[in-house]
Amino acid sequence: GLGTYRCSCPVGFNGQNCQNYVDLCSQIKCKNDGSCSQIATSWTCHCQIGWAGLYCDVPNMSCEDFAARSGLEV
Repeated sequence: GLGTYRCSCPVGFNGQNCQNYVDLCSQIKCKNDGSCSQIATSWTCHCQIGWAGLYCDVPNMSCEDFAARSGLEV
């Protein structure tokens, strides 16, 4: 009706007038003890050694190192 409106907020903001800054890291789950940091409206997972990928969920080590960490023998 008259006097009503709905804002389409950019990523990182919400609220009737997009006035609320959203903590994106509270919604992002970095894996394998990775930590999240947010700059403006983007986020990044900082991965522990041996992990890579957007969410630190991709092994990034040699097969031998991965097997050793997993308790496997090669």
